[in-house]
Amino acid sequence: MEVARLNKEIKELRAEFVDTRSISMKMKLESTVKKNVEVVGLKPSETPPQVIKVISKKR
Repeated sequence: MEVARLNKEIKELRAEFVDTRSISMKMKLESTVKKNVEVVGLKPSETPPQVIKVISKKR
């Protein structure tokens, strides 16, 4: 009986893990992140980032 109970608990925990992982993967999608930050008032930059090069002279 103990083994059966533990097997059932393992199945439940595995299912919970899969659900949580899929929710996590959806939250990482760029479209989801964009939608969530728009609510806060953030938006993507219209100008692309610029590369700053620093040239140092050796003495």
